[in-house]
Amino acid sequence: THEDASDHVHAPCGLHLSEQCGFRPGLSSANAGSGRACLRRGVLLFCTAMAVRKEIARTGWREAWGILLVTVALLFLLSLFSYAPGDIPLLKSPPNRPAENFIGPVGAWTAFFFFMALGIGAYLLPAGLMIIGLLLIFKREGRVWPKAVWLTMMLLALLCIFDLQPGAWEGVVEKLNTCGPGGVVGSFLTDEMLVRCLGKLGTRIIAASMLAISKILCIEIQTLQIAQPIA
Repeated sequence: THEDASDHVHAPCGLHLSEQCGFRPGLSSANAGSGRACLRRGVLLFCTAMAVRKEIARTGWREAWGILLVTVALLFLLSLFSYAPGDIPLLKSPPNRPAENFIGPVGAWTAFFFFMALGIGAYLLPAGLMIIGLLLIFKREGRVWPKAVWLTMMLLALLCIFDLQPGAWEGVVEKLNTCGPGGVVGSFLTDEMLVRCLGKLGTRIIAASMLAISKILCIEIQTLQIAQPIA
C-alpha cells in the first residue's frame, strides 16, 4: 500500500524517511508538524550546501583578481616614482631614448596620463589598488566593492584639499609638469563645481567631512572604538 511504501523510502543517511522526520501512524497533526520541520531542515541543508559550493567556486577567482591588482599596483608604483617628463614626446622633442621610466614607454605614458588627470593624487592610486587586492586575497567574507567606492571618495576629497593649497605643492607640480596639485579632475571638481557654489571655506568643510566619512566607512571604525582609548 501507499503507507507501506512511504515507510521504506530511504533518507540520504540510511534512515527511513518516516523515522527521520518523526512520523507516527495515527497521529495526523503530529505527522504534519514533523513533516513541515523535515521540509524546513531539508531546505536549510540545501541552501547551506549551495552557499558553500558557491563560496568554493568563487574563492579562486577572488584570489586571482587580488594577485592581479597587487601586480598592477607594483608596476604602477614603479612607473610613477620613475616618471621623467622627458620621456613624453609632447613635453620634449626628441624624447629620451631609451625611456628613463623603469616600466619603459608604457610606464612613462601611464604616469603622464594619471599625473595630468589627478596631479599628486596619482601617488595614492597604487596604495588603493594594493589595499583592494589584499582584501580580495585575504578577506574571505563580505563584499569588497563598497571599500573601493569609499577609497574613491577619499581620493576625490584629497584632490579637493590639494587643489585648495596650490602653494604647498608648487615644487612638486613644477617637477612633474602637471596642470595643478589635483590635476584636471581636482581642478574641475574644486574650482568649477564646489568653489563656484560654496566658496573656498564651504569647499574645505565639505572636503574634510567627506574625507572623514569615507575613512570611517572604509576601515569600519565605530564611535565606541574611538572613544575607548580616550576614556
